[in-house]
Amino acid sequence: MNKNLFVILLILPFFYACEDEPLDPNDDVQSSYIEIDDPVVGQENIYLAYERPNDPNNGPGQLTYTGDTTWLSISNQSGNVFEVQAKYSQDAELDIYLFTLINDSLIIEAGQSNTGPYRFFDLASLPMTLSLKELSSPELDLSYETLAQNCVGDPCSGSTVNHEQLNQNYDRLNIYADYTVMVVDGPGHHLLYSQEYGLIRVAAVSAWTKSESGWNFIKQN
Repeated sequence: MNKNLFVILLILPFFYACEDEPLDPNDDVQSSYIEIDDPVVGQENIYLAYERPNDPNNGPGQLTYTGDTTWLSISNQSGNVFEVQAKYSQDAELDIYLFTLINDSLIIEAGQSNTGPYRFFDLASLPMTLSLKELSSPELDLSYETLAQNCVGDPCSGSTVNHEQLNQNYDRLNIYADYTVMVVDGPGHHLLYSQEYGLIRVAAVSAWTKSESGWNFIKQN
């Protein structure tokens, strides 16, 4: 066997293994993050999976990270439509989504060629339309009571201020929430995002237990 080819074959498995290793909340991250108002092929966000149980007597518990990592990247473009891949550290299958920019809105849909488990954006939450304008009102808290009361029937939008996540403070973020499928025992969904910071959190809340799970963005240095 050619000596150079042998060296390459040795290196490749190591390279891919490193790329798929789950990250820790304290890890430093370097990435060309996804600008949701100006996506470019090659931009990538990294997210950590989290869970937050709910106690019927005491309310939401402590947020903990599960050890799963997602790499969300812009993989292709056709006009104003962008193909987005979600790659998971604990699942070999890719999820494919479509981001479409129309005026001041971002539409997120399931990709037609998707064969994965829809773990990042739950299929029940799609399609969704996010306003890319800064939403100053109404200010909403992220409690189950607030979102389940105000975001059933139609999605609702608003803002939250001084959001803390992975040692980062975000002064103002938009909220998109749709808890409609809770009326048939499906999960409610909400996103935190902004034109400046991109997609910060993607969350699902159980209609039965009110426990929350989702993905938190690791802000790069």
